[in-house]
Amino acid sequence: VVYDTRTGTATNFGGPIATNTAGMFNQPLAVALDASDNLYVADANNHRIQRRSAQSGAWTIWGGPVSGTNVGQFNTPFDIAVDAFTNLYVADHYNHRIQKRVATNGAWLVFVSNGFLNGSVRFPSGVEVDGSNRLYAADYPSTNDGPRIQIFSTNGTFVEQIGGRVVALGGMERPYRMDFGLSNDVFVAEWGLDAAMRKTGTNQWEFIVGKGQLNNPEGVAWEDRGYLYISDTDNQRIIRVLVTDLSTNIPPMFSGMALGPSGMVV
Repeated sequence: VVYDTRTGTATNFGGPIATNTAGMFNQPLAVALDASDNLYVADANNHRIQRRSAQSGAWTIWGGPVSGTNVGQFNTPFDIAVDAFTNLYVADHYNHRIQKRVATNGAWLVFVSNGFLNGSVRFPSGVEVDGSNRLYAADYPSTNDGPRIQIFSTNGTFVEQIGGRVVALGGMERPYRMDFGLSNDVFVAEWGLDAAMRKTGTNQWEFIVGKGQLNNPEGVAWEDRGYLYISDTDNQRIIRVLVTDLSTNIPPMFSGMALGPSGMVV
């Protein structure tokens, strides 16, 4: 659904019935835009990525319609991100890896591999690219190891862990999708805590919408006017919060737009 917040009008892609034809979806979990406004969709239960050309409206498909383990195949892609060079990153959830499509030649490669230690991922649930084209990845290795958010350089080298279960790393339970705001702020949909969080440029974690006020939120999206949009997934709504003024008790909501909203992009 493309929703115009100025006019309140909505445009739909896909349809009410899940199919695997081009431009149709089976549980689309995440969306992204590149610099040319081409739309990318993580078509999770079709185990594929689709791209809609902003110029022609034509759809391009990678992977699917069934899951696979080869490079360029997916098993329930949870999230996608596009960098400034139009390289595409996919959180290949049940294959426990992050794949990258290189824009210059169209080749797919495994950017981050399967593993429990930092520098690898298990059940990746969120990917995003910052202004320096570094990749942020949210995953959930195991009950014992707990959740984390890691940063990787442009060549896939592990840089640091910034999110995790300990208080200093946000006290997370299960981070999902992310977005970036002003001054290097990192926003996270914290599915396990029923909350939305922010890591400020001074490396402090805080709640934008606190524990228990949401119901399994799966996505966040920053808008330059200072709003954060939150997919309050199991409450069947999208919440809009003015980040510069969190004093309001009931943020503006968009209800009835979608059933179980997940990923968003502004």
